Amino acid sequence: MDLAEETKNEKISQISVEGNGLYNEMEYYFVNVKDEKLGLEGEVILTKLYNLLGEPNQEREWKTGKGADSYSGMPHREMIYNGIKLLMIDLEKNDRFTVIDIEVKSDEYPTFHGVKVGDDINRLIEIYPNIKKETDGSYLYHNHAIYNAVFEFKDEKIALIRLYTELP
Repeated sequence: MDLAEETKNEKISQISVEGNGLYNEMEYYFVNVKDEKLGLEGEVILTKLYNLLGEPNQEREWKTGKGADSYSGMPHREMIYNGIKLLMIDLEKNDRFTVIDIEVKSDEYPTFHGVKVGDDINRLIEIYPNIKKETDGSYLYHNHAIYNAVFEFKDEKIALIRLYTELP
């Protein structure tokens, strides 16, 4: 059985959720990609990603150098599509990549709660009530030690959404 057959019933990313079932903070770090949810720390099944989004416009893979401490030799993969860029890292070096950065420039990929490129500040604050304005004019939602959601504005509308994790 090939990988495509083996994973046909799996979602694009395997995620574990914590919480009481009523409120899941990690939802703030996901985007909707067609009928799937793609988020930080989700382990990506590459065949599903290719099936969902097709071939990327650009793709590159590299390994970190010796100066990366515990991440030395760690495979990274960047995939750029129209409107969305994904950065992933293979933490176990087993060809199973974990999403560490999602950059969205299209309204085609809203956040889990529906905030999208083109929305205004009122919509953003409605969904992310604890968001803080940064000195550069962007808005940062940072409610976990290592997870971040950044919203950049142009002409009073969201122009870029970036969800990323800071590796410990």
